[in-house]
Amino acid sequence: MKKILIFLLICFLQKQIKAQWVFKFNTIHQQIVQVLSSPSDNVCWFITNMDSLYKTADGGQNWTKLPPAAPSFLPSGLFVVNSTTAFKWGNGSLFKTTDGGSSWVQVFSGATSQPPVVWMKNETDGVLAYAGQLYHTTNGGDAWSTAGITQPPAIIINSSGKGTVYGIGDSLWVAMQSNGVAYSPDFGNTWNLPANTGLSFSSPAHIAFGSPLLGMAIRSNSSFVYLTKNGGSTWATVDNSLGLNQDVLINGSHCWYIPNPADHFYIKYSADSGTTWVQQLTDPAGFETLEKSRNGFTLWAGTETGSIYSYFDPIHVIPVDFSSITARVTGKSIAIHWKVENEINLSSYCIERSADGFNFSKVALLPAIGSTRYNWLDNAPVNGNNYYRVAGNNINGTIKYSAIVNAKLNRAAGNIIVCNPVIDGKCRLQFINMLPGKYCINLVSVDGRLTCTQNIYHSGDVTEIFNTGNCNGQFVVEIICADNTSFCIPVLL
Repeated sequence: MKKILIFLLICFLQKQIKAQWVFKFNTIHQQIVQVLSSPSDNVCWFITNMDSLYKTADGGQNWTKLPPAAPSFLPSGLFVVNSTTAFKWGNGSLFKTTDGGSSWVQVFSGATSQPPVVWMKNETDGVLAYAGQLYHTTNGGDAWSTAGITQPPAIIINSSGKGTVYGIGDSLWVAMQSNGVAYSPDFGNTWNLPANTGLSFSSPAHIAFGSPLLGMAIRSNSSFVYLTKNGGSTWATVDNSLGLNQDVLINGSHCWYIPNPADHFYIKYSADSGTTWVQQLTDPAGFETLEKSRNGFTLWAGTETGSIYSYFDPIHVIPVDFSSITARVTGKSIAIHWKVENEINLSSYCIERSADGFNFSKVALLPAIGSTRYNWLDNAPVNGNNYYRVAGNNINGTIKYSAIVNAKLNRAAGNIIVCNPVIDGKCRLQFINMLPGKYCINLVSVDGRLTCTQNIYHSGDVTEIFNTGNCNGQFVVEIICADNTSFCIPVLL
């Protein structure tokens, strides 16, 4: 028993030692830590106001300095993807390195001097905010386009180089002009616009989120710190620094912000989702930037005179509990209902379906919105057994699954009948017990030539019209069904 108590005491002391800010480094000439980025607990880069790049690969124990590389300029932002790849930007241009910062190549150029802001979800997929719009890349940032992404509900606010875009996995937030924030649960494919009561941006802003519910924001022209606990529906002022604030950060339910470094020489911290605030780290130079390792638990802070501090802050996540899940046949659909408890730091729910109860595939993704009850309707179940489970996706990458439930759909075998005669080039197709969805109808001649094609969006047991035009003679109607099966019916026109 004594050994157990000693072991627990050692673990407690180790945790307390880790949960402190630790001085890591200082530049020789006390240059300003202009921008900083960290993809993991071990890797961190920062660039000074003299365009000197410093980087560590061992959690800050050793640092390497790289001299300014062409083109040399004062960067407004930095995003490090991994130990060799990063982006830096300023004055409407974006540059990329793939050799650890030794050389940089321009990959985006805008028409104005406004700095862009980049956020990469992984090594290939990312977004860039510039001049009010979002650009998308799928090739690691070598090319950017507004195609392939849905624009937010309002214009993105002009940035100072950081803070107008924030992401956690597939979750993405942007700060909008004359509005608050917009949220995308699927990295820019769809957008939700909360009410944003109590928050509106008219000048460059910084936003940060710890989950789809908990977020912080500061405005460049205000001394207030704004916080939401309901995904942006309402925002409240939770602290007033009496100065213009510099940066914000959230890790789980822990919150930080930097007051104006000109006359505030500390970082403020809240351990209870912004309810109470204390001064946590002080430095006579004042702090310039604050970042978290995106795939870790280390925080990094840089000062006005080139000092770097780190802070290890592991999130103690209470996994979501699935208290129940049901699947019930509703006509030709199946309704899935589930109840949860302890929905903390959860980003989304993935609904998965299987025909055999073993091999599951994703059929839907719903954002976690802080509710205890969720439901989803499967409008295209297979005939027979439909097994379902729900995966709760945590912001730290962990997944917890619900129990598996089954609903059996006893649907009579489907069929499509070609109705004669064909009048005025209109071929009637009678759908019987067929799945709703898109059907591709092809008219093929006896020698294999495609003469006409048409997509029919089927929604029930009705007769659909296939336009055959002026075709006469013997043909084959090829039907590609909503479930990707196909069959052919010979016809005489």
